Amino acid sequence: MVVVREYNQIIDYMDDSERNLFAEHLAATDKVIQPGISRFKWSSKTNIDSFLGRSCRTSCHELYHKLKVFKANTEKIEAKCTEISSHMFLKIDKKKPYLIEDFEEEQQAQQKFVKEKLTKILSDIFQILSESY
Repeated sequence: MVVVREYNQIIDYMDDSERNLFAEHLAATDKVIQPGISRFKWSSKTNIDSFLGRSCRTSCHELYHKLKVFKANTEKIEAKCTEISSHMFLKIDKKKPYLIEDFEEEQQAQQKFVKEKLTKILSDIFQILSESY
C-alpha cells in the first residue's frame, strides 16, 4: 500500500504538462513497480521487503524529488521573468523638461543599467536550468 500511495502522490502532484514532460520517468518507475503487480506472490515474504524497500520506494522517491526540484526551479524562473518585465528601457520624468543631450545621456545610462540587470537575471536563469538538468 505504501508504494501505491507514494505513486499516487506523485501523479496527483503533477499537472498535465508535467505528466508529458516526465513521461519517461513515469515509465521507468512503472517498469520498476510492474514485477510487484504481476510476478511476485504476496503470500511469500522472501523478496517482497527488498523489492518494496529498495526498488519501488527508491524509484518513487527519486521521481518525487526530481518533480519537486523541477517545480521549485520553474517557480524561480517565473519570478525571474516577472523581474525582467518590471525593468524599463526608458526612464522619463514627465515633470522635467529635457535638453536632447541630457535626455540621450539619461537614456543611455538607464539602458546600461537595465542591460546589466538583465544580464545578471539571464545568468541566474541559466544557473537554475543547469541545476535542473
